[in-house]
Amino acid sequence: MRSESVVVTGSSISEPSGVIAPPEPMPTPTPTPTPLPQAGTLTAGDYDDTLNPELYKTYLDKVLQEELSGKELPFVDAANRIEVNVTDRLGKPAAFATVVMSDADGNALATATTGAKGKVFFYPAYDDLDDAVVVTATDLEGETERLRITDETTGPLMLSFDGDVSAPTKLDLLLTIDATGSMSDEMRYLQSEFLSITAGLEDTLGEIDIRAGLIVYRDRGDDYVVRDFDFTSDLEAFSATLGEQRADG
Repeated sequence: MRSESVVVTGSSISEPSGVIAPPEPMPTPTPTPTPLPQAGTLTAGDYDDTLNPELYKTYLDKVLQEELSGKELPFVDAANRIEVNVTDRLGKPAAFATVVMSDADGNALATATTGAKGKVFFYPAYDDLDDAVVVTATDLEGETERLRITDETTGPLMLSFDGDVSAPTKLDLLLTIDATGSMSDEMRYLQSEFLSITAGLEDTLGEIDIRAGLIVYRDRGDDYVVRDFDFTSDLEAFSATLGEQRADG
């Protein structure tokens, strides 16, 4: 009997005549990781519901009276509101000012803190402000301005401090991210951009203590519904944690 040498994937195997050895399994290819986008290409926008109270009222009414009816949620009449604007002596918005609506006896009825635009909004029916006659604003240095509300008072309430507004020295930045499958591109952009975003804040605001926190969420039935990560001032470590998140589900 004659023997033949059958060459398989570079090996010489002696087999009986007419028998062909099966090929060796091909190695599983190692997936090539997709590089993150280059920083500086993320685009973003914001929408402020308070700029269009009638549209916001339509949305609230629909959600509260239809989709969420029976949930015993509070009713907010977005069209009936009191706008308070707080500025410094140059007209710049005064952020982080405490604004209090009080009655004639000085009892606080509602309190709010101004945002970056120096504005707060109160809703009389929701905040029970029938007896409000005084609005008081206090800045971070303790300077106080008051305005008495009368029947003739109309339009936004304007309060202005005599001094200059102070730049913030601390910032808590909370990222709340939809981590379902459709958000993959957005997730990757944010992972790429995070450190450049915080660097830009430091360039703009000077020496500022930034802490970052993270919440990622998916749908019921996915691997998880909510994951949260505490605030930390170690931005490099936070960036690594952010980089570990994946959009899926």
